[in-house]
Amino acid sequence: MELIALDPGQSMLKWWQPTSGQWALLEQLNAGLLAGSTLPPTAWRCEKAHDGDTTSRLFLPTSHGLACVQLDLLRLGYRVGYAGGGACCGAPIRWRNGIWAVLRSPSGQLHLQEADPSSGSAGQVVAVDGTVGEESFAAPTCVARQIIWPGVHGKLVLEVAADGSLSAEYRLWPAGIEPRFDFGSPYLSRDGQLWQTCWSEGDGSYAYLRLDGREVEPRLASAPRACTGQINYRLSMRMKLAPWDDPEHGSDANSRFLFVPLLESVVDAAAIGLRMETTDGLETVLLSQERQRAVLEIQSDRVAEQRLFVMNVPKPWTGRVFVHDHKLWFWHPELKQIVGWELVA
Repeated sequence: MELIALDPGQSMLKWWQPTSGQWALLEQLNAGLLAGSTLPPTAWRCEKAHDGDTTSRLFLPTSHGLACVQLDLLRLGYRVGYAGGGACCGAPIRWRNGIWAVLRSPSGQLHLQEADPSSGSAGQVVAVDGTVGEESFAAPTCVARQIIWPGVHGKLVLEVAADGSLSAEYRLWPAGIEPRFDFGSPYLSRDGQLWQTCWSEGDGSYAYLRLDGREVEPRLASAPRACTGQINYRLSMRMKLAPWDDPEHGSDANSRFLFVPLLESVVDAAAIGLRMETTDGLETVLLSQERQRAVLEIQSDRVAEQRLFVMNVPKPWTGRVFVHDHKLWFWHPELKQIVGWELVA
C-alpha cells in the first residue's frame, strides 16, 4: 500500500518513497492542472478505488467537479478526469456500486453525481428538486438505503426505493435547530440509526436528531458528547449508553479530564483519542485557541488505556490518525514530524 500526501487547497500530491525515505512531488501527466477544493478541512474527504494491484484511483471533490486521479507512480505522476459539471459542495462517499458527490451547477442548481470506481467515468445524475440556497455541508454518512449530507440549514438525502430507483431531497432542519458538527461524527445506534448533535433554541438544550429517518425524532440531552460513531464520551467517561441517556449514578462535578476520540475500530470497540486535563466543558475546550497539553491514548473494552504520546499544541484534536506499513501514525500541523508505533498482530 502506497502513502500519498495531498493538499486539497494547493492541488499538490506527494508520494512517500520508502527506499529513499523522502517525499516525491507528483506531476500531472495529462493537460491542465488539478482543480482545487473550497471545502473546509472538516468537511473534506476523498475515496480510493483499486484495480487489483496495478491501478489506484483517488476521487476528490474539486471546484471543477468530482475528480478521478489515476496514479502512475513509475512516472512520478498522475492523470485526472472529471465527472459532472459544476463545483463539489459535498464530499464524495462510496455507496452501493458507485462513488457519489454533491455538485452545484453554474446555474446554481444542486445535483448528485455518480462516478464508476473501476474507471472514473461519470455515472448517474440525480437532480435535487427545487432551489437550494447557500449551504455548507459537513462530511457525508450513509446507511444501506441512504446517503446523508448534513448541512447548516438542512440535510440532503439520496435514497433508493424498493424498485431500485433513486431520488434526492433537501430537507430543512426544524425551526430553532442548529446542527453542531464540532463534536465529531453522527452517533450510530446499535440498531443502525444515525443521530446528529444539534442545539435546540426552543428547548435551550442540546438535542440529537435522527438523520436517516423522515421524522427527526429529537432526543434532548443534558450535555453534548464527543463521538466517533458507536463510541461516545461523557467528558472522560467511555459510555455504552446513547448520548441522550445519562447514567443512573455519577456526577460530572468533580471531573478533571476530557477525552476526545479521533478514530474507532470494530476490534474490541477500540478508540484512539486525546485525554486533556481541564475543568471546562467540551464546548469551551473545542473553541479554545490556546495550546493544550494532551495525551494520545488507545482505549478499548479489553484494555482500559494505553498511553502513546504527549503533546502541547493548539487544537490537538485537529491531528490525523492513520495506519500505514503496519504502523499507527499521528500527524499534527504544529508537530515537527509525524510519530508512529509498530502494530503487533
